[in-house]
Amino acid sequence: MVTLINEMPVIDCLNAAYAKVACAAKAYMGYYKIALFWQQTDSDNNITALISLVDGVMSLANLGGDLFELKEFIKCIAPYGVFTDISTAKALNLKIETECDTLFIKPPYNFENAAENTYAGVSYACETVAERLDVGNINVFKADISHRIRHDACGYVTTPASAAFLLYSNNIAIISGIAVKKTNQKTGIGSATLKRLLEIAKHRPVLVCAEQKNTPFYLKNGFTLNGKFAYCRLGVKF
Repeated sequence: MVTLINEMPVIDCLNAAYAKVACAAKAYMGYYKIALFWQQTDSDNNITALISLVDGVMSLANLGGDLFELKEFIKCIAPYGVFTDISTAKALNLKIETECDTLFIKPPYNFENAAENTYAGVSYACETVAERLDVGNINVFKADISHRIRHDACGYVTTPASAAFLLYSNNIAIISGIAVKKTNQKTGIGSATLKRLLEIAKHRPVLVCAEQKNTPFYLKNGFTLNGKFAYCRLGVKF
């Protein structure tokens, strides 16, 4: 059964979709006009899936759920897109638009040679990230990040050469982009920025969704491969 929830259950799992759902819940739970959250349970009331819908995009953490019910649920909600693991995407016959590696690292972390955080500001960080990464509508991205920061659901690093954001809940975190200016790439500033992000994460395990070309960077910095996920396109966004 899939039901709306107004409190996010804490689950001990390293699943990128769960990280996205949990981090969104910390920022948006209760803002029903902006975000909605559901859980699927089996006949013994065990949680088998957790789902969020934010700005028309659904994150689906399949924890052994009823795929037929999930497929019918997605049809009913008709999101613009779905983020989930590759196996679930294929089982639900979703149109995969982008595949990514997911990686994780657990505390304790090494902060040696971390970047000096100049706190140049959220606007500066957003512009730097947007310059190097595809963040979609920059104004929507800024609004989302600013909201998460105000609700203690996001941390950020800014230096003259780099910027990065870390979304987090009470028990897990996920990196939302590390950007290094072209003139400063291959200088070590990316690794230094990553270490500063891990300092923000504190006790939380950290996940990241990376293009395959960026996977070696995270492996070099102590991350471990955790599977493949996909961004899937469903409908038309107005």
